[in-house]
Amino acid sequence: MKLKEGSSARVVLQSAFVASFKSRMWHGGVEELLRTLVVPGEDDSQRPTPAGGVALRVWESGAGSQSNLLASTKCWEIENARSDPGEFVQIALSTTCKGATAGHSLQFKYVMTLTNDSLICAVIATNIGTSAVSIHGSFRTNLAVNFVDGAYAIGLQGCKYLPTMPPNLAPTPRRLDGGEPSVDDTNAEGMLSKLQRFVGFKNEERRNDASVGLQRVEKEEMVRMKGGFSRTYIEAPDCVSLLDRGKRRTSNFCNSGFEEIQLSNPGEESGLEDWDSFVCIELSRSNRPVNLQPGEEWRAAQKLENPSK
Repeated sequence: MKLKEGSSARVVLQSAFVASFKSRMWHGGVEELLRTLVVPGEDDSQRPTPAGGVALRVWESGAGSQSNLLASTKCWEIENARSDPGEFVQIALSTTCKGATAGHSLQFKYVMTLTNDSLICAVIATNIGTSAVSIHGSFRTNLAVNFVDGAYAIGLQGCKYLPTMPPNLAPTPRRLDGGEPSVDDTNAEGMLSKLQRFVGFKNEERRNDASVGLQRVEKEEMVRMKGGFSRTYIEAPDCVSLLDRGKRRTSNFCNSGFEEIQLSNPGEESGLEDWDSFVCIELSRSNRPVNLQPGEEWRAAQKLENPSK
C-alpha cells in the first residue's frame, strides 16, 4: 500500500499483520513508525513468523486456557480493495472461524486504510452462529522510538491504571497465522514467555507482585516510559499521544470500541537486543467481554496518526 506523497504500509495478508507503516515527517523525509522483527521457527519444519508491527488479537471468553482459543484459520481472504493514489489506499480482509463451543461461529472483517498521515485499522466481528458468544479483542502496536527513556505518553492524566498486568488482562490470544495452537500457546507459562519477549511483560515474580490489581490514578501530564515499564490504563481516553524526543516526532493513537490501553517495554532483562528502541501500545477490550447474540456485531478501530508533518 503506497501513496504518491510517500506514505506506505506493508501487510502480511495471510495473517492480517501490518509489518510496516512509513509516513512523511516535518523535515520532508519518510520514516518508519513501527518496530517489526522475524521470529525463526523452533525447528526446520516451522516457517519464520513476523512479530511486532500492528497485530489484531481476538479470543473467546472462557474459564480454561484451551476453551477460550478460537479456531485458527488458514488465511484471511481479500474481500475488497480501492484507492485514490493521492489520498488513500484501503484493503478489506475477511475470515470465518468457529469457537470452542458448539454453535459458536464468528465472521471477521478487517479494514486497513492508509492516508497521507495515518493508518486506520478497523475490525468488525459478527456472530453468525446459533448461540451467544463472548469475545475479547485488541490491536497491539510496537512503535519504534529513538530510545525508550525519551518517550512520553500524553493524555492519561487522571486515568486509573494497574501498575502491572494481572492475569485476567492477559488472556491467551487467538492464532491468526494459519497454524494450530501449540502446547506453549495453550498454557500460561508459554503464553507469558511469548508476551514477555515481544510485548513488554516483566517476569513471573514481578507480574505477581503485591501491587498487582491495586488501581492507582495517573498524576503526571507526561508519563515517561522506561525499560521494564508496564501499565494498563482502565477506561482510557479516546486519544493518547506518544512523544519521542529523540526522533522529534509525535504519534497519536485514537480508538473506538476499546476500553483499556497498555503501555509497556520489555526492559534489558528480556534479552532482546533492541529492547530500548520500541514501546508497545495495546488498545484492548480485555477486562469486560463483548457479548454478542446471534446476528449482532462488534466494531472497533485504531487510528495511528502522524501529526509531525
